Order: sequence, then structure tokens, then C-alpha cells
Amino acid sequence: MFYLRDSFSFPHELSTALESSLLRGRPHGARLGAALRSLWPKLARGRGQAEIGQEHYSFRREEADAYAAYYLPANCLKIALVLEESWLLGADPVRGEARWLDLGTGPGTAFWGAAWWCAKRGKKLQFTGWDQSKHFTSIARDLAAAAPFRSPANFLSGEDPVALIRRSEEHTSELQSRLHL
Repeated sequence: MFYLRDSFSFPHELSTALESSLLRGRPHGARLGAALRSLWPKLARGRGQAEIGQEHYSFRREEADAYAAYYLPANCLKIALVLEESWLLGADPVRGEARWLDLGTGPGTAFWGAAWWCAKRGKKLQFTGWDQSKHFTSIARDLAAAAPFRSPANFLSGEDPVALIRRSEEHTSELQSRLHL
């Protein structure tokens, strides 16, 4: 980013959360490597699209874990960098509280970038992520639980995102009152 003046480094908290949740938990070492080798051609050549009759990679736990371990660290700060560049140019991208809806949230990649930036700039964030894959939202929940940011995050999966989001808004209001936000 051209206008970035201060150091912007990978959040230590995310590194710790990834290590404890994915690298030490499921799948172990060689299985994670094998899952990544299986995933790579699907993403590089198939652009993430499942072949006819095949299940999407996000519905296989090992491949969802491999995706999170490999792609989340590579992409989580992209949102934070855009927000920071706007901030440095004098355009506050978040006036008041940020309400973020991420459809296709994956393992919570956008949450980490947005929550980290909001914490850095003293902004409040209310985050809702939806994904078709229950494995991705499970990973996102596990990782967000390890986040030190006081940002409520709700990760949902299922076939009807609109109904889930309505329930999420009710859940987020209840969570905010518990956290005294």
C-alpha cells in the first residue's frame, strides 16, 4: 500500500490462534500437508469450483483446515490495509460502529482484518459471517474465540442466509448487552 507509514505486521494473536486451533489440533502435521496438496489443484486450476458430482472442498474438514491454515494468514490483513490507507488519507472508513456482513466468510478471514484494524483505531465492530460450509464457520468460531478484540462475531452456516442473519442480529444485540458494549 502506497500511503502506509507505520508497521503493519501479522497479528500475533492470529498466529497463536491458528497454531493452537489448526496446527496442534486437527488435522496433524502430515494430514494437513496431504490435505493442502489435495486442495492446491482445486484452487489453482479449478478456481475453487467443484467438479460435477464432487463435493466442494469446504465440505471436507481436512481441506477446510488446510485452506484456513494456508490462505487465512495470506489474506487476513488485506482488508485492514485498505481501511488503514483510507484512514491515512483522511477518509475515516468507519464512522461510529462498524457493522460488517460477510457472505462467504470462509474461515473468518475478513473478521481478523476488520477486528484487528478496528482495535488498532479504537473502533467498535459488530461482525456477522455466513458461509455454506459448517466446517468453515466452525473454524471461524474457534479462531474468533481466541481473538483478544472485543468485537462480537457471529458465524453462521446453512442454506438460508437471510433468516440466519435476522437471528444473528438478535443474537448480537444480546451479546452486546452481556459484554456491556
